[in-house]
Amino acid sequence: MSRDRAIKILVFLLTAWSPLAGHAQPLYLDLTEQSPRSLGAAGSYITFADDQSAFTANPAGISRHSEYRKIFLGQHFVDGWKDWALQAAVIDGKTEDPLHWGFSFNTVHTNLERKDRYSLGLSFNWRNLFLIGFTNDLFNFGNKTLTNDEWSYGMNFGTLIFLGDYVSIGAAIIHGVKMRDDANPLPRSYNAGLSLNLLKLRMGAEVDRDQDRKKFIYRGSFEYQPMESTTLRAGYHQDQSGHEKIYSFGISLQPVGDRFGLDLGYLDQLESNFETFSVGMSLRL
Repeated sequence: MSRDRAIKILVFLLTAWSPLAGHAQPLYLDLTEQSPRSLGAAGSYITFADDQSAFTANPAGISRHSEYRKIFLGQHFVDGWKDWALQAAVIDGKTEDPLHWGFSFNTVHTNLERKDRYSLGLSFNWRNLFLIGFTNDLFNFGNKTLTNDEWSYGMNFGTLIFLGDYVSIGAAIIHGVKMRDDANPLPRSYNAGLSLNLLKLRMGAEVDRDQDRKKFIYRGSFEYQPMESTTLRAGYHQDQSGHEKIYSFGISLQPVGDRFGLDLGYLDQLESNFETFSVGMSLRL
């Protein structure tokens, strides 16, 4: 067995292992809206988002796939195998480049809530230097939810600016437009982040302001590519009071070139047994 193959197998086993016990779900990080990649970065993905996480983290990321079409699938197991979320997305950066569009669907079935999200996004990419985008989200809520509304609507806005080859700045307004002016079921937040992008290493930090709950949330993450087909990531999340502390890690593999990818993410809340595991795939058309 080659050294590269042994490293991949070891990292895969470490990422996939999870006792999955039961505790309260984090309040300031919507786990079911994360992609496997952003989950592995503890939600610190405002300057990295280029998969289905772009719809909820930074819509500008929809246009990072210039001249490509991609399909994304993801499955979350939230604090046990019985609570789960399934997501799918398609991003088209080829038909009308530099104008890009995408569609995302997410269905959540947990003990806390049941909901479906249908999201249509549009983004513009100017010379890979300035990106701007927005999404329209339509929600259908089931019986087990924190709201009496059956339907709700929200809009997200985002921008991404590349300062040279190494620095990028991202900003987003999540649920900037929504049907009801309260935290449930769609909390409004104002988010900003900065990342350093090197050849094999990316480091990012962001600050989110939960405007409805009047809290700041701090997140940081890094991604390291030890080999062309493998990307490792880790992240940390903490709310303003320090009561909600989360760490995470993940891995992305491209076993057959850049056309097909496999993503794994794992998240654990400190001082609690709450854990989430996520697996996903991407396919370039």
